[in-house]
Amino acid sequence: MNSVSNETRLELMDRLRREGNWEDACETRELIRISARRNGYSKEAAKDYAWEQIAETFPPQSALEIAIIPVFQWLAKGKRPQESFVAIDQRNGSGDVSLADTWRCGCLAIAMLHARALGFNLLKFKVFEAMVQIAADDPENMEQQSALAKVMDQPLEFLKRFAVTRFESLLCQEDLLPEEARREVRGITEAIRQMMSENIEDVLTATLA
Repeated sequence: MNSVSNETRLELMDRLRREGNWEDACETRELIRISARRNGYSKEAAKDYAWEQIAETFPPQSALEIAIIPVFQWLAKGKRPQESFVAIDQRNGSGDVSLADTWRCGCLAIAMLHARALGFNLLKFKVFEAMVQIAADDPENMEQQSALAKVMDQPLEFLKRFAVTRFESLLCQEDLLPEEARREVRGITEAIRQMMSENIEDVLTATLA
C-alpha cells in the first residue's frame, strides 16, 4: 500500500509495536479518522487518510532510538527487565553477572553516556539514584557491584566489552527468549554496535535533534 509510507498496514503495525508507539498511534489514528469523517471524507477514505497520517507522524526509528525507549521507561517508571531474563538466570544458576543485571546495567550505561555527552545533569542524577537502589536491594551481590562500578567509571567500555557479548550470545540461542524479549535484546545490541562504530557524541546529538 503505497499511501502508507511504502509500508503495508501490517508492516506499519509491527514496526509501531516494536518501537513502543502502537498505543499512541492508535489514539492518533482514531482522532484523525473522526476529524476526516467530519470534513466529508467517506468511511474508507477517512481510514486510509488516518493510516497515512500516522505513518508520517511516527516515522521509522533508528536502532539507538528503539533501544533508548526501555532505558528511559525504566528510569522514569521503575520498569523491570523482561521476566524471561529472570527465568533464564534462575535456570542457569549464579556465578556471573545475571542477565537481568546485565540488562539493568546496559540501560544505565546508555543513559550515562547520554548524560555525559549532552550535559543532562538530571538524567545523571537518575542514573546514580538507580545504581544506589540496585546496590541496596542486593548488597551481597559482588558481581553486580563490580558491574555497576564499571558502568559508573567507563559506561561505553562496559557496553563494548561485556554487555554486547552477553546479549549477542543470548540471541544465538533462538529458543531461549520469547519474541518480545528478543526484540528488546536485539534493539539494545544494535544500539551498542552503533555506538561502537561511530562518534558517540555525534550519534546521541543526532538522535535527540
